Amino acid sequence: MECLTNWCYCKPIARGLCKTCYYRLLRQVQRGTAKWGDLIASGNCKPARRYKGLTSAVRRENTLKTILRKKSLADYATPQRYLLPD
Repeated sequence: MECLTNWCYCKPIARGLCKTCYYRLLRQVQRGTAKWGDLIASGNCKPARRYKGLTSAVRRENTLKTILRKKSLADYATPQRYLLPD
């Protein structure tokens, strides 16, 4: 797979472009001389892909499990747990 730019043969990393070509177009967009929609329509780049990672609900659940796990491990480390009964 190659960069969408005709003269570039590097591996694409974002929007079908290599790092150099992507940042070249990004600078144009930041300066206001181009828009992503126009670049996509002209075939100079692909649309941005959405993040396909964990959903926020799953991240929240995993965070809660981690907090509970740490809390329970902390409970076992308390000195009162190891005191012998009178």
